[in-house]
Amino acid sequence: MTFSLPRALHGVTTGLAAALLLTGLFVPDGQAQRLYGIDGGAGAVYEFSALPGGPCGAPIPFGAFWPYAVPAPCAFPPPPPGPFPPAPGGFMGDIAANRLTDTVFATDGFVIEEYAEFSPITGVAPGTPINAFPVPPIGTPFGIMGPLTGMGMDPLGAVTGAPTLWVTDGAFIAGIGPSAPGSCAPAPVLFPAFPSPFPLPVGAILTDVTWDPSTASLLACDSIGTVHSIVPGGGAGPFAIFPVAGAAGCGLAPGLQGIAMDLATTPSALGTLPAFYVTDGFVMTYLDVTGAPAAPTFYTPVMCNGTPGPINGLAYNSHGNNYGAAPGAATAGTFGQSSSPGPTFGLFLAGAPMPSFVWVAYGVNVPGPGFFCPPLIAVGNPLYTDPFTPPGGLIPLAAAIAPLMPIPAPIPGGLPAGVEVYVQFFMDLTPAAPGGPWLSTDAVNFTITTP
Repeated sequence: MTFSLPRALHGVTTGLAAALLLTGLFVPDGQAQRLYGIDGGAGAVYEFSALPGGPCGAPIPFGAFWPYAVPAPCAFPPPPPGPFPPAPGGFMGDIAANRLTDTVFATDGFVIEEYAEFSPITGVAPGTPINAFPVPPIGTPFGIMGPLTGMGMDPLGAVTGAPTLWVTDGAFIAGIGPSAPGSCAPAPVLFPAFPSPFPLPVGAILTDVTWDPSTASLLACDSIGTVHSIVPGGGAGPFAIFPVAGAAGCGLAPGLQGIAMDLATTPSALGTLPAFYVTDGFVMTYLDVTGAPAAPTFYTPVMCNGTPGPINGLAYNSHGNNYGAAPGAATAGTFGQSSSPGPTFGLFLAGAPMPSFVWVAYGVNVPGPGFFCPPLIAVGNPLYTDPFTPPGGLIPLAAAIAPLMPIPAPIPGGLPAGVEVYVQFFMDLTPAAPGGPWLSTDAVNFTITTP
């Protein structure tokens, strides 16, 4: 069936459509986003998506990397991070992300380095070093914590009142800094060291931690294939301890290397269980907090995924994912993180023909699903989003004046995790005489998450 785009504007004002898009007044449905991994042996940070297999073949596979051993703008001993033993040869080192600032923390166990992510507003490239700080001495009943094997970030500081990196040396967990960006100052200790309430056999260690904002607790994975639910201070968390090695038939090995919460499910407004990703460095599995397979989602339609590995750690980010096929060279994308709040978030249009006038067609997941797969045909182009079903809509945006058009769209706080938005750009190639011909982009999906 073929539709005319101007008909889609009937009864929808630009102001209302813009408000719906930019404030996220939608009914939620949990989805996941992308992951970071770190390969200490190769000195690389990877960003990658789950394998495709959902509607429209979503998500379009995404993979990018940047060097980890880049000197930061700091001068202090020990030297900036360098290559360290890769999985499965070692568990040292990890990666974490601050979704409020769209920055990434990487460590070799001794020094934590902070990197900026891509911004079309400032021109910053992914992996730009902006800070570094040594892991501070953290006391335990047996001395000082050793080199770090894992990190997990709580940007809101639910327990400490300040942004907190939860770190582990394999035996103990503690909360530290980070230090102020660009300060190169030692990281402050925000929460004293404590062990897991679930004793491990001799020789087994905790290998990573991740923060669950829905329960104000941590999940930690270990070197023998189990996941620990832990309350800061060392109490048993709400999900106890459960095995995950071999879960879902993915062949996950016992030597786990990384764990990351799916922050579109923490909490889920639909009442589903929080979900997480866990990896042995080569295989990544998507599970819920009982250890059972998590329900497939738009972003994670395949339960068993590979990694760009071997990776030593895992972290979650709230970046968007593309789906569908662009009929021309123009493509859609997001930047920043779609958390609530999400001060860094925005959309971008790359490769729009000039001259042209740009429209945004978007759909949401109620009454659902918010997308068309397979696509409909609109003014001679594939239409992957549903702008016809309220609160979806079509917004006249602006004339195309640059090869890369960033559209800042900061997300306010207080929105429920799991809200889905599907976005596609349409370009009128004759703006002086509106009415086409038209060209569309591919589509991009982003989901509201907790920070």
